[in-house]
Amino acid sequence: MKLSESSIQNPYYSANYRQIHQFYQLQIFSKMLMAVEIEFYLIDENNIRVEEAKKKEFIEYFNCNIVKKFPLIIKIEKEQGIGQIEIKTAPTFDLKTLFCVVAQIKEESCILAKMLNLSVVFDGKPFVDDCGNALQFNLSFWSDDKNILDDCFENLELHGSDFACQLIGNLLTYTNNGLLIMAPEAQDYQRFSVQENK
Repeated sequence: MKLSESSIQNPYYSANYRQIHQFYQLQIFSKMLMAVEIEFYLIDENNIRVEEAKKKEFIEYFNCNIVKKFPLIIKIEKEQGIGQIEIKTAPTFDLKTLFCVVAQIKEESCILAKMLNLSVVFDGKPFVDDCGNALQFNLSFWSDDKNILDDCFENLELHGSDFACQLIGNLLTYTNNGLLIMAPEAQDYQRFSVQENK
């Protein structure tokens, strides 16, 4: 699930996160395990994407000064875009803490960028000639210490329990409504490009 960076700041969408989580907890009787990948661009005072040396400097500062504050962070690395960075978290069942950490990571990234005379851009598609930014949620669903979706697919055909099939059906049912969260702005749809997401 890839979300626009702008959506997580909106209280309306935060309320929807809680409602979706409650739905899966109460109706599916499973636990949602989630990890997040946060993407953003670094730009200089002239709104130009930074070169590799500046990306490397930012990553080094981040690793030395910020990673230790957040045990959930497992990696920060260069992304595909020019001047683009990605921060990955470990998977957790504690979604409330995860969402708080995501917000804090974004805030700390902005502070660090300012120290380096840079700015952070979280917009979904800030540059027409480059990759978009995503707030990517990697999900799995667990019951009795087992991933419900394990062994459900073989040669692209659905197998597994009725429980797993029900879960997949509900995910498909709510996908369209989920786009209000995943892509709340017009520019977010510009990043759904086959060429850029190969």
